[in-house]
Amino acid sequence: GCRSRWENNDSFIYNDFVNGQYITKRYCLISQKSEIAYRHAFYDVHFATKKAFWTNFDRLQANRPGYGYSCGKIDLDDIDSDGLFAEDLIENTETRLISLPQLKSKANAKPEDNHYINHISISPSGSRVMYFHLWAKDNLDMWKMKVYVSDVDGNNRQAIEDTNIVSHYAWLNDDILLLTRVYNDRCDYCFYHLKYNKKD
Repeated sequence: GCRSRWENNDSFIYNDFVNGQYITKRYCLISQKSEIAYRHAFYDVHFATKKAFWTNFDRLQANRPGYGYSCGKIDLDDIDSDGLFAEDLIENTETRLISLPQLKSKANAKPEDNHYINHISISPSGSRVMYFHLWAKDNLDMWKMKVYVSDVDGNNRQAIEDTNIVSHYAWLNDDILLLTRVYNDRCDYCFYHLKYNKKD
């Protein structure tokens, strides 16, 4: 959806498509008006630290219909400019934390596989960010994946899962993630302890 979220008690933000661009709008309950707030559409935002993250929503939609947006146009073979992006909402500056070609180089993928990023989530304090790197031949093929966590500046990146299929995630605190995992042909809940680099 539009990934709406409360900015404060009087306003909330949401993703939209204006003049050929995915952007973030703000709706004010007091004035009952909306305005363009940021020049990108965001996947996740941490208001206390004023950091926001996003990826290519067109690529996401092409590979996982229903998760991204389909207003724009994209060449699936052109991945050089894609990746995980961050914006400092105070300085109004953006950074690519990791490129899609970099992730692709670390994946045990086939040449015909399409690569994309999904499920970007910021830790409770805003110090870390989690994201899934996925790849498959097309959106009907079963995907393979790696789950990464890094500092919000992109440093100290680690792959916390590169064997099993996982989904439905939640941060318990800055050091522990809970994910649903397919393991030994059944689903279970798994705790990923980032501080100790272990899971149980």
